[in-house]
Amino acid sequence: MSKLKIFIIDDDDLCLFLTQTLLELEEAALEVRSFLNAKSALQALEDDDFIHLPDVILLDLNMPVMSGWEFLDALAGYGSRIPASCNVYILSSSVAPTDERRAKEYPIVSGYFQKPIESESIKRILQTH
Repeated sequence: MSKLKIFIIDDDDLCLFLTQTLLELEEAALEVRSFLNAKSALQALEDDDFIHLPDVILLDLNMPVMSGWEFLDALAGYGSRIPASCNVYILSSSVAPTDERRAKEYPIVSGYFQKPIESESIKRILQTH
């Protein structure tokens, strides 16, 4: 398993801390960048002209400023500029089956996990990269 470049997008400081700590414990990431809102993360991607995309984006759905759904819609607008090697995993407190079904409609979404993320979920992500 190679170490990954990972973005965590979540408006909850505690969730960001726990997720980053688990990534460190699993020695999963070469680089981790955390964003408290999806708009900031999208701006970082645009500023980099989508050249150095992360391997994994862990995305919360329900956030102020820009929701996870709006972030996914914005990414879809960039089409082929987003390579298949960039995978989004939803990390949400939502247990609504409709959210999980809706997430599967986005080709870039590779999985859906409940908060807080568990070590086994991180290991599954690592196995696919």
